[in-house]
Amino acid sequence: MKALRAFSVRLEELESAVFFRAEGEFEPHYAVTEKGSRISRVNVWGVVSRTFESENGFASISIDDFTGTMDVNAFKERLEDLKKFKKGDTVKVIGKVRENNNSLYVLAEGVQKISFSEEMLERLGKITAVEFLEKNETGAKRRKQEKAKEIPEEDFDEFMQASELKIEREVVR
Repeated sequence: MKALRAFSVRLEELESAVFFRAEGEFEPHYAVTEKGSRISRVNVWGVVSRTFESENGFASISIDDFTGTMDVNAFKERLEDLKKFKKGDTVKVIGKVRENNNSLYVLAEGVQKISFSEEMLERLGKITAVEFLEKNETGAKRRKQEKAKEIPEEDFDEFMQASELKIEREVVR
């Protein structure tokens, strides 16, 4: 049986998704996002915000990608994959979407620590092609409809300081 594609999604999309258990023996369980995507496997990243390890062969980490949080769980052979991470590590996870007590989690198939530069690329890469086109399309229409207004120099300086503060806050997190 061929492995299903692991979709790259924001955690906020998973948090609001609805889980469905497959009826057929060889059918995969899946979650349906608000956008209508049917997802069985995911490729997500996040900063580890919590770790947990039990004595009966179970480990869990919570990850936060700044849009949402999600638990990543592992049993038996994947247990060691999760045990090596600590709070503050940034990780990339590939796994299956599962549900327990009406909340979704990711059942880890693979977990890898990523660098700061890889994290920044992940953050930038989470805008989907559709969102990009929608933003640019509406922006182009707006620009055509309105005449471009020049920003006074003092407003521009204020804008630049605010943008730099926002970037600093995100980098410090």
